[in-house]
Amino acid sequence: HMFIVLTTALDSKILAPALTNSLTPIREMTLEEREKLLASWRDSPLSPKRRLFRLVSSLTLVTFVRLASELHLKATHYPGRDLREKAYDTQEIDPFRYEFLDKPQIDGAELHLPDIDVLIIGSGAGAGVVAHTLANEGYKSLVLEKGTYFSPSELNFNDKDGTAELYQGGGTLATLNQQLFILAGSTFGGGTTVNWSACLKTPFKVRKEWYDDYGIEFVANESYDKAQDYVWKQMGASAEGITHSLANEVVIEGGKKLGYKSKAADQNSGGHPHHPCGFCHLG
Repeated sequence: HMFIVLTTALDSKILAPALTNSLTPIREMTLEEREKLLASWRDSPLSPKRRLFRLVSSLTLVTFVRLASELHLKATHYPGRDLREKAYDTQEIDPFRYEFLDKPQIDGAELHLPDIDVLIIGSGAGAGVVAHTLANEGYKSLVLEKGTYFSPSELNFNDKDGTAELYQGGGTLATLNQQLFILAGSTFGGGTTVNWSACLKTPFKVRKEWYDDYGIEFVANESYDKAQDYVWKQMGASAEGITHSLANEVVIEGGKKLGYKSKAADQNSGGHPHHPCGFCHLG
């Protein structure tokens, strides 16, 4: 809706000058003039103009990613979809598939599930740990998930179809004021299905806030560090054997030239060397 309002205003000789500081309609501007206009929005002291820049730039990037031609994909060394049958040579694909009950065909139908001790909302990594812990203690839990379930054999999407199937709002979720765009997964398995493989330990400033503001003493002592190390070991997360993509290599090299320090993030690769993330953002 906001994009339609924006394009209508930019096409109006009365309204456009307030946004462009020019009497020339944007469709008649040269490429250089349009670039300067976008830069002025980006650097404007007025927050509405900065929001306009974020809106236009994000829509442009999303459109490019979803509709990029084969030529553009080849130029960025991006195959479009995962070409591997296995993430690593010794991987064994789990053939297990969940079975689902059909939805009731009549209004007002109720599903009776006896002997449920705990209700867990969401099926992500946190839910998995909770359900596993409860099961070990002899409790029965029910996990509720609004997202769609796809078996491993079905998870071979391209970006266009993958974002539509696996993400909230088709990957275009934003705050009401367009200040923040959120890529939020919405699928069975949560962050264990949709992720970027990167593992980040809780930053010191966050732990300090938890301790100072909420009195959580556990995060301020060595036992919390040991707990994180245990999780890392169980997942096989490390920075060893990482094969960076072309995009990552460009960022790293650019950072070096600008004098920025960079560090490879540990990846949840199960301890398997040369196990690139690939298309883990699409399952």
